[in-house]
Amino acid sequence: ALAPDLWETHFSLAVAKLTAGEFEFGWREFLYRPTRARFMGLYPDVPLTAELPGALVGKHVAVHREQGLGDQLFFLRFAAEAKARGARITYRPAGKIASMLARVPFIDRVIDESEQLPAADYTLLVSDLPAALAADVAANATRDRMQQVPPPLPLIPLETQLTAIRERLALAGPPPYIGLTWRGGTAPEDQKTMAWMLFKEIPITQFGTALRNVNGTMLALQRNPAAGETVQLAQALGKPLHDFSALNEDLEAMLALLAVIDEYIGVSNTNIHLRAGVGKTSRVLVPCPAEWRWMASGKASPWFPGCDVYRQKNSGDWGEALGGRFDLILSNPPYIPARDIQDLMPEVALHEPLSALDGGPDGLDAYRQIIPSLCALLAPGGLAVLEIGIGQQDAVIGLGRAEGFQATAHPDLGGIPRAILLRRSGV
Repeated sequence: ALAPDLWETHFSLAVAKLTAGEFEFGWREFLYRPTRARFMGLYPDVPLTAELPGALVGKHVAVHREQGLGDQLFFLRFAAEAKARGARITYRPAGKIASMLARVPFIDRVIDESEQLPAADYTLLVSDLPAALAADVAANATRDRMQQVPPPLPLIPLETQLTAIRERLALAGPPPYIGLTWRGGTAPEDQKTMAWMLFKEIPITQFGTALRNVNGTMLALQRNPAAGETVQLAQALGKPLHDFSALNEDLEAMLALLAVIDEYIGVSNTNIHLRAGVGKTSRVLVPCPAEWRWMASGKASPWFPGCDVYRQKNSGDWGEALGGRFDLILSNPPYIPARDIQDLMPEVALHEPLSALDGGPDGLDAYRQIIPSLCALLAPGGLAVLEIGIGQQDAVIGLGRAEGFQATAHPDLGGIPRAILLRRSGV
C-alpha cells in the first residue's frame, strides 16, 4: 500500500462498515478518527489504551470526553460492559452533562472538566470504548455480550425538574406535547474534518407543512434557532409554536422535558440521545447520506430501539419520508390583502374566521408558504389547484414558475381568472 496509515482511508472505511452493521471491523478502523489523533497530538504524555482485557476486577479505568455531547452520551453505553468486567470507572465529561452522568449507576466517579484525569490502570477516550472492549473476545460470555448492541445510556431526570416542566407545559396548552427540531450538528463549512454528514437539516416550511394536520401542543426545541425560524415554522404548522429552545442550555431541564412530552420529531441531535436515555422513542429525520448511527437503510436503527426513522432520498427529496406524494392538491388559502378586510361584505367578514381571510399586506403570504412545499408533496405529473383573488394571477404564476412548476390561470364561469394550476414535471 502506498499510504497504509492514511487516516482518511481508515476513517472512511470505519464509517462504511459501521453504517453497514459490521461493527467489530468498523470499531477497529474507528481508532483512526481525526479527533483521536488530535488528542494524542495535544496530550502526548497521556498514554491511551486501545485494548481492555476480559477481566478488569480491581482495575481503574479513566475515560476522557471526546467529540460532542451526543457522542459522549452514545459511547458511554459501552462503559456498562467495562463495569461488568469488574472495572472502577472514572469519567471526565463536558460540564453541561456532568450532573446527570453522576447518577448513572455504572459510572463510579464523575470529575469536573477542569480536573486532570487521575492515574489509572487504563486511560482511554470515550469513543474508544467499543473497540477496546471488543479486542478481547477470548471468553464466550464476553463475545456474546459484545456481539449485541448495548442499550442507550440510562438517564434519570430530577423530580424537581419534572415538576417544573409539567407546570410549564400546562401553561402552554393541553397534551399531547410534541417537541420539534429541524437542524443539528456543525455546518460543513465550519467543520475541520471530513465528517460533514454529521450536519443534519430539513427545510422548515416543508417540515411544518407535513405536520400541519397533527393535533397537539407544538414545542420548538431547536438549539440556537436563527432569527425568524420559529415564526416561519409556526406559520407552516398553522398553529402556535411554543419556544422551549432555551432549555438546550440547561440539559437537566431538557432531560425532564424529553421524559414528559408525548412525541419528539426532528433530526438527530443531543436531544435524541437524552430522550433515548429516559426510555422514550423519537421520530428521527435522517438526511442522505445517513450518519452511521442510523445505518444505510431501513426504518429503524439498532442503537435507538423503537425509534422510527424517516429517510431523505438520494435525490434530496423529503416528500416520501414526510408522508408520501399526492397526484392532486386543492387549496383555498387566505388571499384578501389585510387593508381590504374591513371593506368585505358583512356575510363574509362576520362569519369567516380572520385566519381564513387575511393574506397579509398584499394577499400573497399563504402562497409564498404553500408553493415551495408543493415540490415535496406532489407526485411526478401531479397537479395543484390554488384559488386566488381577483388580479392575483400574474403574481401567483410568477411564484409557481420560480419553483419550477408549469403554471397557468383558469377562469371562473364569468371569465375571471380565479384559480392557478401548478403542474409538476413528470420526472
